[in-house]
Amino acid sequence: ELTEEVMCYQQSQLLSTPQFIVQLPQILDLLHRLNSPWAEQARQLVDANSTITSALHTLFLQRWRLSLIVQATTLNQQLLEEEREQLLSEVQERMTLSGQLEPILADNNTAAGRLWDMSAGQLKRGDYQLIVKYGEFLNEQPELKRLAEQLGRSREAKSIPRNDAQMETFRTLVREPATVPEQVDGLQQSDDILRLLPPELATLGITELEYEFYRRLVEKQLLTYRLHGESWREKVIERPVVHKDYDEQPRGPFIVCVDTSGSMGGFNEQCAKAFCLALMRIALAENRRCYIMLFSTEIVRYELSGPQGIEQAIRFLSQQFRGGTDLASCFRAIMERLQSREWFDADAVVISDFIAQRLPDDVTSK
Repeated sequence: ELTEEVMCYQQSQLLSTPQFIVQLPQILDLLHRLNSPWAEQARQLVDANSTITSALHTLFLQRWRLSLIVQATTLNQQLLEEEREQLLSEVQERMTLSGQLEPILADNNTAAGRLWDMSAGQLKRGDYQLIVKYGEFLNEQPELKRLAEQLGRSREAKSIPRNDAQMETFRTLVREPATVPEQVDGLQQSDDILRLLPPELATLGITELEYEFYRRLVEKQLLTYRLHGESWREKVIERPVVHKDYDEQPRGPFIVCVDTSGSMGGFNEQCAKAFCLALMRIALAENRRCYIMLFSTEIVRYELSGPQGIEQAIRFLSQQFRGGTDLASCFRAIMERLQSREWFDADAVVISDFIAQRLPDDVTSK
């Protein structure tokens, strides 16, 4: 309805006074049909004046415009309030989810931050109870925790400055005050209150235009003076070409292959899932990737440290171990992934009871 009224207002602006007089009955009928707040005031304004002059035409449009501004502002406030309520609800849900999972998966601030990013999905309370369940089981199995911590024990890389590094010229732009600071250079649209034009300040004192002023302030559309007082210059500095050595490579990602055959059911299944949860905790704390591959008759893949890591973890923990065992496909998948640039330094683990056929010679040789 507001859109239709705005279109009618825009069309009325293009009319001359004689044309406006002809169209006025239709305009009043449209305002009444749309239940516009301006409808009653418009009819009273017309009835109070027997002759429609050019001045009355202008006054009619001005008051109509103010009514539209108030309606648009009110509508924007309603939409903002709805979005605020929705955002608060989402934040509360994420805080609840993070609060439940932080004792299980967050070992430091890095892990807590990544866990917050991963909590943005549409998860219900019943969804993440599986993670809580296996987290409690993991706490009852300290050996699994210690085993997970031993995986990828290499220390973090440390940078060592080199004294014999060659120097190179580096150019950058820096901002500094100009010769004539704060010189008026024209007008611009911005939200700089200190440089407002007097007509803009005048609208703040008019009750009907106050919301319009604040809207333009938020959207940085207020007319302000443009001042010229800054300039950029090129700065040249010398810096080492290679200024650091690394004594060790940082820890790589995890690749975990889990046997989902029927013989891995029961307690073995619980231990395998809890161990993967422990690796996920370490990966989050050390900013590593954790990639799970389930192998039986086919390979199913999950990445527990990605943006959808919590959902992926829930799907993984929901899997039933009832398939066969195809170790050859498992090792081929590991070797294929290790050949890629981002996975070449990964720590690969196979969780299985190894009740399977003998590996083919080509896999054994690789």
